Amino acid sequence: MMQLQEITLFTASLADTLHFYARVLGLQVLYQTNNAIAFAAGRTKLIFTHAATEQPVYHFAFNIPCNQLQEALEYMQERVNILPVSPTSTIANFDDWQAKAFYFLDNNGNILECIARRHLNNISTQPFNSNSLLNISEIGLPVHDVPAYANHIQHTYGLPYFTKQLPAPGFTVFGDDEALLIIVPEGRNWYPTQIAANGFPVKIMLENNGAIIEISA
Repeated sequence: MMQLQEITLFTASLADTLHFYARVLGLQVLYQTNNAIAFAAGRTKLIFTHAATEQPVYHFAFNIPCNQLQEALEYMQERVNILPVSPTSTIANFDDWQAKAFYFLDNNGNILECIARRHLNNISTQPFNSNSLLNISEIGLPVHDVPAYANHIQHTYGLPYFTKQLPAPGFTVFGDDEALLIIVPEGRNWYPTQIAANGFPVKIMLENNGAIIEISA
């Protein structure tokens, strides 16, 4: 089993990022410095550091209780604008993954996702709130050459391909329902937006079957 323990991203505005994640999403602030801020995203530490020049854009997902998709959607609709996935729906149905999800943007333009995975034993009977964001379960990694980078990930770190997704040159996934690395080609639009994926710096600390792995991309 994999776990994303720590994700470090970059932001052009620490102040706006603090407001969004602490005030809008209600995440606990773990620490704050002049150049960085860290939040508890469930079991994952989410860190933003200051980007001096451009505004990076990332995609990542939160696991939520498998029985609370509608409750989560209603909770988030009061706080953010939910992105449509079709002309008639804001909920994406991923049959092969046995999951459903919805999407919204943060203050940086990052594409955030709440995903309920039916194969996880994480049913909750508590009202949905910020504590129901269980962990960061996906991080997108846009690269120039997906097969080459996937080969690097597999041989360097020994990570498993996601069994619910066949590897492809346009979309390859490593991990399991608790933690996924989403490898996509640069220029591919992040679903469900017209925002092109670009390779901005990211640092990942994950655990794979007890081994701690650090990846910088």
